[in-house]
Amino acid sequence: MKKLTKQKIRKIKKQHKENNSLHFLRECMEIIGEESRFAILSLLSEKPCLLSEISEHLDKTHATTSHHLRLLEQAELIYSSKKGKYKEYNLMKENFSKLLNIWNQWFQPIRFRDYLTDNRYL
Repeated sequence: MKKLTKQKIRKIKKQHKENNSLHFLRECMEIIGEESRFAILSLLSEKPCLLSEISEHLDKTHATTSHHLRLLEQAELIYSSKKGKYKEYNLMKENFSKLLNIWNQWFQPIRFRDYLTDNRYL
C-alpha cells in the first residue's frame, strides 16, 4: 500500500469540500482500507474512546495507534477533544455519513433478478 502523505490528505479534504464524490470515496477507501484504521472506525462508531482504549483494542503500541488516529483525523473522519489530560476520539458522523452515502450511490446492490436476466452477468 502506498504511503499516505500530507499532500494526499490535503487532496482528500479538497475533494471533500468540492463535493468530488468519486475521488473522495477512492481516497477515503485508501485510508480506511488499512485493517487497523478500519478497526478504529468500527470501535468509534460504537462509542468515543481514549488512546489507551483504542491501543488495547488493536493490541498495538500507543505510537502506532497515534499514527493511525492522526491520519484519520487529518482526513476529517474522526476528531479529538480534551478530556482532562487525555484526548478522547470520536467519529465525525457527518463526514462518515457522507462517505457511506457516496458508497451507496456508487455501489448499489445488484438485484438477483437483474443478475439472472442481464446477459452482461452470464
